[in-house]
Amino acid sequence: MSQQHGVNAFLGALKQGRAIYLATVQGDGPIAIRVGVGDEMPLHSTAIGKVLLASLDAAAARRAIGKRPLARVTERTITRPDTLLRNLDRVRSQGFATVREENLPGVLSVGAPVHDASGAVLAAMSIAYPRSLDAALSLEAMTPHVVEAAARVSRSLGWRAEERLDAAE
Repeated sequence: MSQQHGVNAFLGALKQGRAIYLATVQGDGPIAIRVGVGDEMPLHSTAIGKVLLASLDAAAARRAIGKRPLARVTERTITRPDTLLRNLDRVRSQGFATVREENLPGVLSVGAPVHDASGAVLAAMSIAYPRSLDAALSLEAMTPHVVEAAARVSRSLGWRAEERLDAAE
């Protein structure tokens, strides 16, 4: 996905209440987002962070973000905990998170969960790219690619969403 579309791709997980990068792939696009394995990322302003927060129940997510205003990373960063919690409800219902210039000016991102065989969220995948890179690289166009890539990895870990849907009916 990274090479095909020239975007930066990331894998991250929660570790001791912090989001950390597990893998990074730099695309061939004009902007590289330099982060290393083990580096921390903000939970509230990154697509991976939002997916990971949304994987928690509402009470745990509230504890993770606290009650104080969140750090403003860019002019578009969500800083109000109640606004972020409403955003996480949307992430839970749609199954992915989008970030429009909330972590880096001019950079868009979309992330989706990686599930284990039990359905628990182990990690999240995301892509990030400059808004000006290519008009065809909209979040709407890229979201299905990210969601499917995360589902592919999840299936390789034994996750079967279809079986869970059948059992729930």
